Amino acid sequence: MSGHREAQIAFVGALRKLDRHWADTFNDGDFFDLHYSALFTEMWLRDGRAVPRTEAYAFMQSLSPQTAMKYLNRALAEGYLLEVDNPEDRRSRLIAMSPKLKERLDALIDYALAEFRRAL
Repeated sequence: MSGHREAQIAFVGALRKLDRHWADTFNDGDFFDLHYSALFTEMWLRDGRAVPRTEAYAFMQSLSPQTAMKYLNRALAEGYLLEVDNPEDRRSRLIAMSPKLKERLDALIDYALAEFRRAL
C-alpha cells in the first residue's frame, strides 16, 4: 500500500472518530445532525459574538428559513444557544452561544485536533 493511501485511510479513521465523538458529545437529542454542526461551529467561529436570527438561519444553508427556525428554536430550548438583548436595538434580540455549547465544542475541537495530528 502506498504512503498516500495509508494517509488517506488514517484521515478517514480520524474523521470517523470525530463523527462518533460528536454524536457522544451531543447525544441528548438529534443534535448529531449535520445542520446543527453547521450552526454550532459557525457560532463558535464568531468567538462569542451574538448574531441576528436571520444570520443564524443562514448558517444552515441547505435548509429553508422555516426549517432553520425550527432547528434554532430547538437549540435555544435545549440551552445550546441563548437569546440576548441587542445593545444597538432594544426592540430586537440576538442569538449567542451558551457556555454549555462553548465548553462542549472546545473539548470536541481539541479532541479532533489531537486525532487528526495523530492520523497525519
